[in-house]
Amino acid sequence: MFQANLEFIHAHNAAYHAGKEPFHMALNGFADMTQDKWAKTVLGYKAELKETNLQGAGLGSGSKCTHRSITTIPDSVDWRSKAVTAVKNQGQCGSCWSFSTTGAVEGAWAVSGHPLASLSEEELVQCDIKKDQGCGGGLMDNAYAWIVSNGGITSEETYPYVSGNGTTGKCDAVHLRSKIATISDWCDLEMTEDDLEKALVQQVIPPPSHLTPHCRV
Repeated sequence: MFQANLEFIHAHNAAYHAGKEPFHMALNGFADMTQDKWAKTVLGYKAELKETNLQGAGLGSGSKCTHRSITTIPDSVDWRSKAVTAVKNQGQCGSCWSFSTTGAVEGAWAVSGHPLASLSEEELVQCDIKKDQGCGGGLMDNAYAWIVSNGGITSEETYPYVSGNGTTGKCDAVHLRSKIATISDWCDLEMTEDDLEKALVQQVIPPPSHLTPHCRV
């Protein structure tokens, strides 16, 4: 499999140097995987886990879509220096939903005037387990609802990510007392370019998220 992927990369890059492809490829940690194995290992987004009613405690998705009032769209927006933490690696765990959640909350927290902080995916993977499934997959809606009900989420430093081997561990209740960032609600984006564009003017939207969290200022 590695040899097949390597040959594919060489062929693609030859086309790139000939001006027939717009981007260059290189080896990475997935180079010995088939597409199917890669998908089963890291793709943990599960839309089917979404409930029709997530309103517990008077909160529900879609109730604070404040970006839709934006009327002026700049030519470009770059959140990297203000609201984006360093690149993270989910490892051999279908926890992309947790990384999408923390990335969005990190950005919203910073944009709302707080210090940029790297938040804990491990807390979500291990503790948000009533509706989400750890390394078996999850959904950002559920993770946002969990953060709201928990009163916040702790930092990466306090509760570091160790589920990269594909095994979801046991929730450490001690870390639940440490709240570094909080959110008050979130918003489901419409599947349109216009809605995404307005949302990006307001805050960071990390893939594969199609939701925006809102922070108390």
